[in-house]
Amino acid sequence: MSASVLFKHSSPVKSIDSSGAFTINRVSDNEYGLTPTNSAWGRATVSVLYEDGKTQAVHYFITKPAPQAVSDLGSFFTSKAHLQNTSDPFHRAPSIMTYDREEDAIVEQDERVWIAGISDEGGTGAYIAAAMKQYMQPVVDEVKILDDFIY
Repeated sequence: MSASVLFKHSSPVKSIDSSGAFTINRVSDNEYGLTPTNSAWGRATVSVLYEDGKTQAVHYFITKPAPQAVSDLGSFFTSKAHLQNTSDPFHRAPSIMTYDREEDAIVEQDERVWIAGISDEGGTGAYIAAAMKQYMQPVVDEVKILDDFIY
């Protein structure tokens, strides 16, 4: 997705550099269009040098394109966040569970019961997101995992 940046400084822009994160196009005297390059992801800084010698830094965070982010979400929830332990004492398997990225594990126990559940406010987010992903971008193997959870 492209962005527009409008510079309101008394001196004209002399140069703009993004270290390859953006393709930069001049739209008008003080307006520039920024389009992320295919390889750009994460933090990016656009450095602006004005004719009077002043500099400015504009910071961006470039995310993956929406279709890729949604695809990654579905893949994640139907692999890492997929609880398959059929000896689970609460009979939650097979299901899509809340995942703790710091622990790199499914949240099976938590003092706040709704975080580790599959039907309260905290627990539903994971499998609702996985189901909505399938509505937009169905993948046969991911749909099968959701079918197993439902039935």
